[in-house]
Amino acid sequence: MPLLAEGVSYTYETGRASGVEAVRDVSVSVDVGDLVVVAGTTGSGKSTLLRLLAGLLVPGGGSITVDGIAPGAREARGAIAIVFQNPETQFFAETLRSDVAFGPRNLRRPDPEGDADRALAAVNLEPAVYGPRSPFGLSGGEARRGAIAGALAMGARYLLLDEPTAGLDAEGRRAVRAALAAERASSGVVVVTHDPAEFLDDASHVIALAGGGVAFSGGVDALYGDPSAYEGAGLALPPIVRVQLLARGRGMSLPEVTLDADAAARALLAARGGSR
Repeated sequence: MPLLAEGVSYTYETGRASGVEAVRDVSVSVDVGDLVVVAGTTGSGKSTLLRLLAGLLVPGGGSITVDGIAPGAREARGAIAIVFQNPETQFFAETLRSDVAFGPRNLRRPDPEGDADRALAAVNLEPAVYGPRSPFGLSGGEARRGAIAGALAMGARYLLLDEPTAGLDAEGRRAVRAALAAERASSGVVVVTHDPAEFLDDASHVIALAGGGVAFSGGVDALYGDPSAYEGAGLALPPIVRVQLLARGRGMSLPEVTLDADAAARALLAARGGSR
């Protein structure tokens, strides 16, 4: 059974009679092997939705279940791991290895230090080098990857990440994408981002939020087939995608739309040559 949100709504109480509605009637289904990308501009409700899925907030309407039970239930312990947008808020231990090992140790996994080292290596942080360091002395990019390692080490069935590649250089982004691709063999992944270009090629489902509600929900092919609702939510398709869609609109036959610039260039040249 999946991590399932059905018609979920949430209102932040502000002291005013109406409060602030952050999420409105949103449905999400995440199964092992999925990569669900939740995109939206600032204030669209995407971070609130992530906290609802993690069981950190209780929905005011609708329901959330993880494998058929409430995410806050004891039986769901360890099923969900979350990485917040500001990684420094997650650190507390003296060393990065101890911090990353905390989750698996708390879950009484047999080899928490081994879990920690494998997770650090997965995000391209050499365990022998970074493991003994204080997490509070890491650079911004290293801290983000260290926080992601802490979630990976738990071996959760569902992994929720808020802006996981923000502030990372090209090498760091590649390491995170590779780690998440490997994680999908045993987990469902939800990525919340205002810039989904890093993940569209691999996404199984895309949700665009606007004003707390769903502006678009569907597969990548459906998004590329009609991006109007997505763009109406204040989001822009990557330029390389827009070029390919424009080419299709002018009659060029492209087998697929890709974020790989080299592959896109080859396909465009082939389509142009074939039309002569």
